[in-house]
Amino acid sequence: MRKQQLTISKQISTCYEYVDKAEVASHKGFFMDSDRFWQSAASIALSLLSANDPGTFLDEEYTFLTQISKYFKDEDDTTEHY
Repeated sequence: MRKQQLTISKQISTCYEYVDKAEVASHKGFFMDSDRFWQSAASIALSLLSANDPGTFLDEEYTFLTQISKYFKDEDDTTEHY
C-alpha cells in the first residue's frame, strides 16, 4: 500500500509539473507545446481518477485532478472538454 501511495504521489507531482510547463509555454507563446503539456497532465489525471477510489486522494489532490482531467481531448472527438 505504501509503494502504491508513493507511485500515486509521484504521478500527481508529474501532473503538477506538466501544468507548470503548460503555463510557461503558453506565456511564451508556444501554444502547441502548451497544449501538449495540458494533454499530458490531463491524461495522467484521468488515469489516476479511473484507477483509484476518490478516498485515495487528499481533498486538494482530488480537486486538482478533476479540474485538470477536463482538459483532456479525445483524439476522435473534436469537442474540447474545458
